[in-house]
Amino acid sequence: MRFREPQKKTAKNETQPINPPPLPSTIEREGWVTQVREYELITPLFGGGVEAGVVDTEAPISGKGIRGQLRFWWRATRGGYFKGSLQRMRKIEERVWGTASLSDRKIPPPVQLSVELLDAGRDFEVQRYDKRQRRHIAAPVHDLNTPYGYVAFPLREVGEQAAVRAGIRFRLHLAYPENVERDVNAALWAWERFGGVGARTRRGFGAIHCVAENGEQKTPPSCDFESLRDYLGAGFAKYVRRKEWPENVPHLSQRIVVANVRSDPLAAWEHLIQTLRDFRQWREERYGVTSWPEPNAIREREGKAPLDGAPKMDKFPRAAFGLPILFEFPQERALPKVTLTGNSVVRLASPVVLRPLRCGNGKGVGIALILETERGKERNLVPGGLKLDGANSRPPIEHGLDEEDSAQINPLQRNETDVLEAFMNYLSENP
Repeated sequence: MRFREPQKKTAKNETQPINPPPLPSTIEREGWVTQVREYELITPLFGGGVEAGVVDTEAPISGKGIRGQLRFWWRATRGGYFKGSLQRMRKIEERVWGTASLSDRKIPPPVQLSVELLDAGRDFEVQRYDKRQRRHIAAPVHDLNTPYGYVAFPLREVGEQAAVRAGIRFRLHLAYPENVERDVNAALWAWERFGGVGARTRRGFGAIHCVAENGEQKTPPSCDFESLRDYLGAGFAKYVRRKEWPENVPHLSQRIVVANVRSDPLAAWEHLIQTLRDFRQWREERYGVTSWPEPNAIREREGKAPLDGAPKMDKFPRAAFGLPILFEFPQERALPKVTLTGNSVVRLASPVVLRPLRCGNGKGVGIALILETERGKERNLVPGGLKLDGANSRPPIEHGLDEEDSAQINPLQRNETDVLEAFMNYLSENP
């Protein structure tokens, strides 16, 4: 929801501002609650505007986008209160956050919100080291030689560094009936700790930090383990019910890893990115072949000989991190570019959330958590199965592993068959 100053024409064909509609905090209704929260971004914003992947410099934070974030984190915290019924959950969700149905019936959103922009921020400036020039030079954020390139690959399609912006501050004005206050506070609690604004929030873009609530400054948690545990965990007992979730509704689990304290949130985020990159691109030697089986599986499906030093099995376990996945073979021109995606879904968001938090004295810590879904016993399974665009998809593609498989994949130490759990263990050992 945006409150720009629209213009109207006067008799002399001049323009003058029209007063914007009132913010929810100015609405006085009996039995209603108002909140005003002030936020600043501790990581750069990717997208956030009307056009995908492009920042609107006049209104970079969208009220519509924040409502969508709060709906998601409401499901992730409150979705276990409906005895596994998706229909019942949606009914209550519509009452809390509103809906526009395809019929003539519309349920007005009881939660009213608007965004007041305090600082539109600036372009996020990134540098990389140039070996030829022997100095650091400016680079787009999606350059793989920057600390952020591994998680910023969608920016290659946009092709503009201006699509990433830092230093944004805004106020969120909320008004809602008293009977949904617990629902709103649950969504805010989860969003402030695990979410953000804009795109790629599960990889840490657009991470928010609440600096004030109803005019009172909020003190960041101390950087010691006990304080961080309370900051992250206090809401679980209050807001999260951990059973009987509707199928395929991502929800919070208490599987959270907190990394060591860094100099600031950006440094903490960079460590998370590097750890993910090291795990997903695991090599025993710096320029050796990957220790994951997917490239050899594609080679064999294309009738090519597999490379030595890498697992030789027809499995695609990294699909557990989300879809699509692009495989390129720049040194093997006979092999095509291949995209791993789903039969029934083109994109599948990663269950792993990586995000920095600000703690005392401006320092930062990185956190990783797994969003669970009710998909039976195997949480790594992709609904509808997998397919390869650009390569042979027959026989059917598998990514589930048994202990014999995992023993051949070096990143999966201790014969761990759950790829996501193996990553969390890796982060725990390399905090």
